[in-house]
Amino acid sequence: MLQGPASNSKLQVFIARDDEERRRIYRFRYRVKVEELNAKAPSVNHANQEIGDRLDKLALQIYVAQSTGNELAASARLNTRLDENNLSDIAQLDGFGPFREFGIQALSLSGQLVIAPKWASSMAASLALSAVYKLARQNGSQFDFTQCAPALLPLYQRLGYRQFRENFMDDGLGYQVPLVMVTEDFAHLAKVKSPLTQIARGMNNSPATGNWFSRTYPNYANAPVEVAMADDEFWHFLARKLNQSPTAGIPCWKV
Repeated sequence: MLQGPASNSKLQVFIARDDEERRRIYRFRYRVKVEELNAKAPSVNHANQEIGDRLDKLALQIYVAQSTGNELAASARLNTRLDENNLSDIAQLDGFGPFREFGIQALSLSGQLVIAPKWASSMAASLALSAVYKLARQNGSQFDFTQCAPALLPLYQRLGYRQFRENFMDDGLGYQVPLVMVTEDFAHLAKVKSPLTQIARGMNNSPATGNWFSRTYPNYANAPVEVAMADDEFWHFLARKLNQSPTAGIPCWKV
């Protein structure tokens, strides 16, 4: 269990330990996306009222809940320690080749971020995404990949993600932006005033991967980022934006 900050003592971060907890997360996704937001989500199982796919089985399933564990406020997924079988199933990762220079285990996939509308004004989003970043770093990730709808791009850029190739059409989510966070690039996180900067500050941050990304992807390395919002305001706005429109999509890797 990862403890949330004192100011959010009613919410804590948990990692699913067994199949029962995983199914609880799949049902939470269904309740929020399908029943509350009326969204069209990939990999829906209406019979079981669950949303899950093949990446879920080997993923770290993160969820934010009240300290008693009775009510889920948010969930997210992180796949680390990847292998060729993981990557061969992910059609969206065209243009992924250059990152192989660092080895597959230096790469991670994050997604399936779901925030219950009831908790949109809480720190649930902050707790979930901070946990994803911490766990990615702890598991050796130097590059974390995700995707989002174009409307969410400024928010993900503020987190520290950057585009690395052209947009693409996803059959389930529509038009999507492929993104990568260079997790050790402290200079970039600080430049965009990412809310994750304070976490990164306490870690070992080699400049090598950030310099490599700037050389390899010069057209994307220094895209302008809106940094006007304070951290608390940013987290709340992100949660509200995720739930604003079913057509905006919620980042996840579809398999």
